[in-house]
Amino acid sequence: MPETDFNKHMRLFFKEFLPEKKSSPRTILSYDRTLKAFVRFLHETKDLEAKKVKLVDFTAENVRLFLDTLVAKGNLPNTVNQRQAAFATFAKYLEVKAPRKRDQFTAITK
Repeated sequence: MPETDFNKHMRLFFKEFLPEKKSSPRTILSYDRTLKAFVRFLHETKDLEAKKVKLVDFTAENVRLFLDTLVAKGNLPNTVNQRQAAFATFAKYLEVKAPRKRDQFTAITK
């Protein structure tokens, strides 16, 4: 099965963008955990297989639902804010790398 646009950009985000940005290993690990948890969330709530997640699924609504789930599970505000920072950074990366969907990604950073 070919790599989806989401998986391709996620791979490049971790392999190229964050290292070039000189992100710390802890930040990279945190962002990795966040995006993997988001993919699991989509699988559990939208019945999407990880290998089938596409950029069209990375929406402000899905991110908000994911963050709301974290709050409902008792995650501390710091944790939720860290997850939001990971989404915002990935969305800003995508605004440049997938400009046709810029408005979709800009909505995530607001």
